Amino acid sequence: MKLSVKYIYLKAIQGEHMDGSTLLWISLGLSMDAFAAAVCVGLAGGEHFWRLGLTTAAFFGGAQALMPILGWLLGREVQPFAESAAPWISFLLLGYIGGKMVYDSFFDETPRNGATSLRALLLLALATSIDAMAVGISFALLGQDIWGSAVLIGTTTFCLSLLGLWIGRRFGSRFRRGAMAAGGAVLFLMGLRILLTRLFYP
Repeated sequence: MKLSVKYIYLKAIQGEHMDGSTLLWISLGLSMDAFAAAVCVGLAGGEHFWRLGLTTAAFFGGAQALMPILGWLLGREVQPFAESAAPWISFLLLGYIGGKMVYDSFFDETPRNGATSLRALLLLALATSIDAMAVGISFALLGQDIWGSAVLIGTTTFCLSLLGLWIGRRFGSRFRRGAMAAGGAVLFLMGLRILLTRLFYP
C-alpha cells in the first residue's frame, strides 16, 4: 500500500467514472503537502499575515492547478518524468529550504523565515505540486475535463494553504527559533517521504 494519499486516490479512480465527490477527495489529497508546507511557512512568524498568506496560497494553489493541466496536455510524454524525476526534485527542493530554515534558526542572530521570500515560495510551490502531473495524465486517459478539475484543485489548495499558514502563524509567534527549526525539519521529512514513497512503493 502506498504511503501517499495522492497515489491511493489515483489508483481508486483507474477505469472508473469520476464523480464530484471523487474529484473533491483527489483535490483534498493533492492539497495536503501544500497545507503542511504552508504551516511550516507560518511557523516562523513574520509580519503582514494577509499579504504573506494570500501570496503563499496563490503560489501553492496556482502551481497545484497548473501541474495537472501540464500533465493532461503532454500526456504520456511526461509520464516517465513524473514517475522518476519528480520525487527527486521535490526532495531536493524541500530538503534545501527545510535545511536552510533549520540552519538559520540556530546560527542566524536575527532569524528570519527564509521560506517567505518569493523565490522560496516558488520553489515550495513547485516541490509540493510537481508530482501532480500524474493526475493530469490520469485525467487525460480517463477523458476527464481538466479545466474544471484544475479550478477545483487550485481553489482547494488555495483555501487549505491559507488555513495552514494561519495555524503555523498562531504557534510560530510564540516559539520563534524552535518553530522555525521544527518547520524546516518537517519540510525535509516531507521531501524524504515523497522520495521514499517512490523508491519503495513504485
